[in-house]
Parts: sequence; C-alpha cells; structure tokens
Amino acid sequence: MKQTSQVKIKSHLHDRMKEIAKRNGNSITDEYEKIITKHIENETQNQILVESQIEVLLNKKLENIDKHISSYLGKL
Repeated sequence: MKQTSQVKIKSHLHDRMKEIAKRNGNSITDEYEKIITKHIENETQNQILVESQIEVLLNKKLENIDKHISSYLGKL
C-alpha cells in the first residue's frame, strides 16, 4: 500500500516541477518521489562521510594517546 502525504510547496516551484515532469513523461507524483528519493540518498551519503571523518579523527587521537601511554610506560 502506497502511503501519501500532503505538503505545501511554493507555487512557482510546483509549476516548475510540473514542467519537468511533463518534459520527462512522468506524473508529477513520480517526479516528486524521484527527487525526494535522490535527496534522501544524498543526505545519507553526506552523513556517512561526516561519520567517517569523525572516525578518522578519533583514530588519530587514540594513536596519540597510545604513543603517550607507551612513552610513560617506557619511562617507568
């Protein structure tokens, strides 16, 4: 079962979307769904990139901590 939702879109944007849908031979609903899906995919990819950057930073910090601990143990 396909769930629907109502949202308010500025009329000039909706008119532009209708033009795009007509040009592509799609229904307006299909065109909105395609665009929303692409946006969600992009946002998900951006989140993955952010999380991987955080992981890299954490690994660098842990390496530094490991070096400091090793240095202190060597002194003991």
